[in-house]
Amino acid sequence: MIYSLRGRLTDKGSDFIVVECAGVGYFCRASLNTVSGVGEIGKDIYVYTYMNVYQDGVDLFAFKDNQELLCFKMLTTVSGVGPKAALSILSSFTPQQFALNVAAGDVKQLTTAKGVGKKMAERIILELKESLSKSEIDTSAVIDKAGLAAVNHELEEAVSALMMLGYTQAEISPYLGSVKETDDTSAIVTKVLRQIGQNK
Repeated sequence: MIYSLRGRLTDKGSDFIVVECAGVGYFCRASLNTVSGVGEIGKDIYVYTYMNVYQDGVDLFAFKDNQELLCFKMLTTVSGVGPKAALSILSSFTPQQFALNVAAGDVKQLTTAKGVGKKMAERIILELKESLSKSEIDTSAVIDKAGLAAVNHELEEAVSALMMLGYTQAEISPYLGSVKETDDTSAIVTKVLRQIGQNK
């Protein structure tokens, strides 16, 4: 099992990177977030990897951090979600955004990822909501120390209310960092709406 690679980035495309280590080039499938995050060709990089062995061959997947790797592993445990669909989701969302979408039960937002339909999105939420709330995915960049929306009922209701007003998860997430554990649903909605208005 190849846990990680450290070497020179020799090529990359929209869904892959090639890392040269000791004269050997490793072709790795990767999300758009990883491809854009590893930098320019010719740079020395470090990536986490996951090896998928199947009947017709072996695929190596690369991830810019261990949180994306953790998300990928969790996604591929969901019935009907293969590596291709998992990479598509991680190309559309950071691990933190994905965790918040699942916690808020946001089926509509998950279906914006290529190849993810309503039924798949519902299965992902059903099967991962509890495990994501207990995972090591750090959502501190988009949410206060109170934790994931799954363990904060007021925040979950506020996010749902804001989405009913027409805002997307991507528009809401940047303003959740100011939410306090003591804020109720009304206070959260008011706070987020005020900040969105100030930044227009």
